[in-house]
Parts: sequence; structure tokens; C-alpha cells
Amino acid sequence: MSKKIAFYHCHTPLHIGSGTTLDIIDLPIQREAHTDFPVMPSSSIKGVIRAEYGVEETNFPADNNFPEKPEDCSSNIDKNKCKEFFEIFGYGDKEGDIIFTDGKILLFPVKSVKGVFAWITCPLVLERFQRDTQKTLGSIPNIENNKAIAGEGITINNKHLVLEELSFEIENEKKELLAEIQNFLPESLKNEIPVSKIAILSNDTFKYFVKNHTEVNARTRID
Repeated sequence: MSKKIAFYHCHTPLHIGSGTTLDIIDLPIQREAHTDFPVMPSSSIKGVIRAEYGVEETNFPADNNFPEKPEDCSSNIDKNKCKEFFEIFGYGDKEGDIIFTDGKILLFPVKSVKGVFAWITCPLVLERFQRDTQKTLGSIPNIENNKAIAGEGITINNKHLVLEELSFEIENEKKELLAEIQNFLPESLKNEIPVSKIAILSNDTFKYFVKNHTEVNARTRID
């Protein structure tokens, strides 16, 4: 079995809903139960890619009214392409040849006093990235809640980092880890996510930002 690493870069806000709730946020995004980090479920990723592949490669109708099994393909669809589609993505009780895993967060944009915004991460996220991808980032340090490792493009006098309403002291040790993180990104993302704008925060601080600073769209309902 071969494995491929996929990076998803959101240019616009992404909302994968978890259903309605009675909370203040009536349509919250899906989050991991054990960390509260935003997550892209594998089923959502597969569904989007399956639909796009069906339209572009197999010439299925664009309304996503796809056949449920190879035998249901209409006469105007190439039988080999139809068979290949269901071999890749599966149908009924038959598993497909390709398996998707959940899209886990690696870098999260947060408003910064300097540099407009920063891409933040934390030791827990980096350790999980190493485990899931079998890539080596080297020794990942523990970071206190009031401190950060950050690139020069978002730090003030190389001493402080100010994100939203919180200020952090800069640690100069392990700054080479920022370059190692960026080095694992695909070439298409390296210009958009420079080393100078990456910051590593503590696990608790990172959780605070991804929990409280995701975009919320207000909607007014008239009863």
C-alpha cells in the first residue's frame, strides 16, 4: 500500500458542519472530540473528490446524480471509465482502492500586530504530524503559555509576539524548527507561508486560538 500526504490550504473560510445545536453558535464546525481542534472528516474529503472525479474524468452528470453501481451506468458513459470509478471509490459493501484519512490542522492563521497575521502551530500538532507522516522535524521543545518561537516577520524587536489580545515573549532557541516546518510544505505553499510568519505556541494557547478565533457568520432571523 502506498501513502501520499495531501495539504489543504483554505483560501476562503471552510465550514464542515456538525449539525444544529442549542448553543450560541447554531451551526458549529466539526471538531475533534479529544482536542477541540477543527477537523476535516475523511468522508467529507472523499465526497468532494469523488464528485469532482466523477464529473471531470467519468463524465457523470454535473448534478451529482451518479449511478450507485457499475451496472447502473447509462449507455453514453464509457463502461471502462465507469468501472474504474467504482474500483477507485467503492460502492455498496465493496471498499474502494483509495482510502482517505481525516484532514488534521497543521497551521492556523491568527491576526498579528506586526505582519498582519501569523501562521501558528504547537508541539502537540507537530508531534502528531511527525507520527502520521513519518517525517522527522527533530526535537520539539515544550513551550510555556506566555512564550513563543516565531519568525522575524511577526515579532516586535525580536522580543515580543502579539496575536489578537495576547502577548508572548520570544524564545530564540530552536528557531531552526520554523524552517523545518516550512520545508515539508509543497512548493506551491512555501511562498504563501514564509518562515518569517510561522509561530509555535504552547498547546493550551493554540487550543484557545483554534477554539475562539475561527470565523463566525452572524445571521439574523425574524420570528
